Amino acid sequence: NLQRWLRRRRRPLPDEIKAETETLLLACGRTALPPVWIVEGIGQPFVWGLACGSIYVPASFLKIRDAAQRRHVLAHELAHIRRSDYLFNILQSILEVLYYFNPSVWWISANIRMERENCCDDIAVELCGNSLAYAKALVKIEEASQSNPRMAMALARKGKGRLLHRVKRILNQPQNKSNIMEKFTATA
Repeated sequence: NLQRWLRRRRRPLPDEIKAETETLLLACGRTALPPVWIVEGIGQPFVWGLACGSIYVPASFLKIRDAAQRRHVLAHELAHIRRSDYLFNILQSILEVLYYFNPSVWWISANIRMERENCCDDIAVELCGNSLAYAKALVKIEEASQSNPRMAMALARKGKGRLLHRVKRILNQPQNKSNIMEKFTATA
């Protein structure tokens, strides 16, 4: 059970790092930071929970020395909570299970997940006010999660993640986009 696994491995975020995020709370319209946990053995930050989402960050998060970069990462996760994405993700997962046999459901689901991340990236940039600094924070959290930091962008280029696409989108770089009809034809 994931919940049990997380509970055994989590530890609270240090108070000095919690204090850095107070400005984000006011911008998000929240009065209290949701629980933020450090977990050994995860690669990327995420939000998990049914009634109220908790933020889980990898232990490598503590390796990020720049307070602004940590704030950017937490702003993205707070955006997921603000949008109640953790609840919609549960509903989406149920639909994927019910319609596992339908490739259109998987394609639509992948696009929804991508757009969910894009929305949270946009909110994080709005909250923090600097798209370049936010893009650097994304790269830094990816580097921190890799055993070899120089591999972060290389892995993104090889399709192992969407980091390069996200950074280009945040910095308003041109994307290689096919139109919706091409995508639909390819899946049919």
